[in-house]
Amino acid sequence: MGYLVAHPGKKLLFMGSELAPFSEWKDLEQLDWHLLHYDQHLSFNHYFIDLMHLYKDSSSLYEMDHHSDGFQWIDVNNHHQSIISFIRKGTNKEDYLIAVFNFTPIPYHHYRVGVEEAEYYEEIMNSDREVYGGSNQINPVPLVVRNEGFHGLSHSIELTIPPYGFVYLQPVFN
Repeated sequence: MGYLVAHPGKKLLFMGSELAPFSEWKDLEQLDWHLLHYDQHLSFNHYFIDLMHLYKDSSSLYEMDHHSDGFQWIDVNNHHQSIISFIRKGTNKEDYLIAVFNFTPIPYHHYRVGVEEAEYYEEIMNSDREVYGGSNQINPVPLVVRNEGFHGLSHSIELTIPPYGFVYLQPVFN
């Protein structure tokens, strides 16, 4: 879901996806509301709600989702660690976020990512938070921007990338 929300283009979800059902949407039956009685489904529902609120509040995720100027790869070539990263941009130059995805069960600490210049970056969403049923491999403090270019960008940061998860980062300016 985190990749779907960050990727450009309009979103298409089946009714009931917020419950983490075992099967796809059933058009002749009621939704599986009983799943919310199970901790993992309830945790996913909480994650889904937070993700949808973030989508609604982050114009960089939808304003330019049909323009190539609204998307920029940071690193699409890290097949050794199965990590990809990109920038989603809004119409305002300072309105963007960084999305980093790890498609392996291995967490990566001190992972370096190229970024644009900002005072610092803060984690605004992490799919591995304990409240979502994750292992809490998070970035709780602001991420310091280094004046060292990386991935073809002018600056860089080091962060923790959770296993089978993603991190959304937002720049903070003076």
